[in-house]
Amino acid sequence: MKDYSSHIAIIGAGISGLTLGCVLKQSGMPVIIFEKSSTASEQGAGISISPNGLRVIKNIGIENELRSESGNPKEVQFFYNQNKLTSFPVDIVTTSRQCLYKNLLNKYLSLGGEILFDHEVSSINLTDPSISFSNGSSFNVNHIAACDGIKSKCRSLIYKDAEQPAYSGYSVWRGILEKNQTENHIHLGPNFHIVTYPIDNTRTSFVAAVKNSKRDRGVMEN
Repeated sequence: MKDYSSHIAIIGAGISGLTLGCVLKQSGMPVIIFEKSSTASEQGAGISISPNGLRVIKNIGIENELRSESGNPKEVQFFYNQNKLTSFPVDIVTTSRQCLYKNLLNKYLSLGGEILFDHEVSSINLTDPSISFSNGSSFNVNHIAACDGIKSKCRSLIYKDAEQPAYSGYSVWRGILEKNQTENHIHLGPNFHIVTYPIDNTRTSFVAAVKNSKRDRGVMEN
């Protein structure tokens, strides 16, 4: 079994895990990513990357590829009850999560990055850093970075008495439309807001948040 005792272990091969993996590999640090799924994939609709995020993307070296496959809106427009209120210029990249994920994965692998699939965390030791997995394997590592998302298994293992997430009062719908849009649109109204932006030349992502005193079943929430 390979020795990862000198490696930084990243839990989760999602967008955050791959981004960290790329940064560390470019710095010459030994890295291993553990992923609970059997394959590399990313779920979700769109994602907007602001200038601080773009600086990371540029340093990793995937900015040109990402821009060529994504939306590059130069203006954001605000509406209230279908009436335009104002607008201002922006420097952002709007894309699909799948597109960003693909570019990060390709970059990480091109740097010689390694991912071990089918490795779901079962226990973590922070004193003498080590990780055990549900498939029976375990590894000593140098450091551990938890990048396993909003429903983090690592968080629940380390902070066993942590408060559970509370419903914010907003239900959120996300999706992708076959529509060509060149700007970001933000629609405001009583107890709701809707954001739409292009993710490429033919598709537009939308996010609709509606205030609701009662939690709706089956609704994606932010």
